[in-house]
Parts: sequence; C-alpha cells; structure tokens
Amino acid sequence: MTRLLLLLSCAGALRAPARRAVRAPLPPASSVAGAWRARSAADPRFRAKLALEGCLAAALQAAAEAQRRRGAFAREADYVVAGVLTAVAGKLAASFQAAPSDGAVTNAFQRGASPRRRVAAVASPAPRLFAVGFLAAAFGYGATAALAALRARLGVAAPAAAPPAVPIWAAAVYTGCFVAVVSNLSYQVLQGLVEHRLVEPATAGRPRARAALLFAGRSLRSLAASGLAIRGMQALGLQAVS
Repeated sequence: MTRLLLLLSCAGALRAPARRAVRAPLPPASSVAGAWRARSAADPRFRAKLALEGCLAAALQAAAEAQRRRGAFAREADYVVAGVLTAVAGKLAASFQAAPSDGAVTNAFQRGASPRRRVAAVASPAPRLFAVGFLAAAFGYGATAALAALRARLGVAAPAAAPPAVPIWAAAVYTGCFVAVVSNLSYQVLQGLVEHRLVEPATAGRPRARAALLFAGRSLRSLAASGLAIRGMQALGLQAVS
C-alpha cells in the first residue's frame, strides 16, 4: 500500500506543458545546456518525463527503505538519503542520455537515422552512463559505510535494520555496468519505440490517455529495472539475500 500511494503521488508529473512554437532543428550539442535544449525541442514533454523519472526513482527507493526499516525509518534517515540519491542519479542520467534529440541521433529508434547512427546512439553514451552509475553507487554505498563508521566512533548503537556491509567498489562497477547496458537499452526502447512510435500517435488528441499510458509504462520499467538490479547484486554476492 505504501508503494502504491507513493507511485500515485507522482502521477501529476506527467501533465503536458503548454505547447510551444516549433523551433528550427538545433545542431548536435556538446554542452549539457545545449543537449538539454535539443531534447526539449524534440519532445515538448521531455521535462515532464524527466521529472516523473526522478519522482519514481525517489518514491520507489523510499518505499523499499520504509518497508525494510519500518518503525526505524526516521531514525535511520542517513541510510535512506544515501540510497535515494543513488537511485535518482542513475535513473535521471539514463533517461536523459536516451531521450530523442532535435538535430542529433540520441535514440536508436529515431526516424531517418542510418543503421550506423542507431548503433552509435546506444554505444556512445555507454561510457558516460557507466561513470554516472559508478559514481552514484560509490557515493551512496560509501556514504552509508562512512555513516556506519561515524556511528561506531561516536558510540552510537548500530541500527537493528541496517543492511550488511556492501563491497563498495565491486558494487559501484556492477551499478555502472547495469546503467550503461540495461538502463540504457530499456530507455532506448521505452522512449524511442514505445512512447514516440506507439503511444503518442495512438493517443493524439487524448492527453489524459497519453499521460496515463506514459505513467504506467515508466512505472513498470522502473519496477522491472529495480528488481533486476537487486537480483543481479544478490546473484553476484554483492548484497545479502533477505
């Protein structure tokens, strides 16, 4: 029930912004600001979708933490914050990199792209996505380890529901690979094929139906990706099986 309520609270993020005047195609951008403008020009709902991804990542991670920690949720807020920040950083980076861009091929399913550019759309962001996943996991798990060490140094009792120690660098490498491969490919399919090729044409003139389908699709993708990530860590012995 907690997870359902948190998911429903994010639904408003998909309300489409007002339509803007059509812009001329932008050249491929090397800066973050230029890439943001190019993606916003290609998809007027890009900002709403990115906001939804951030809300979903934070909500799902917070729901998982609340379910595991129960009454100790507030007392162990330092662990919760580290986990939520890690999840949000990875989701936003993967969603941003795979979003269709005006003037550059950033999604393998963009119309008019050559086979070589479609492959490049998947392969070229992989190193950056690996770096984001690696750094996010290293920060998240490192912060948790540092907080545990600080608690011990100050003589504060360890939380009863604290998870077992995770090998930080191995978990960071795994998370980087997961974001670069699994998250990257799933967002390519979701944003380029499902949303732009299927959902949006089928719901033209029906914004509520489109918003509902987009929310459902992104929620299912986030749930599936979270489950795969956790099971992968458990299979590799990086996280204890509860």
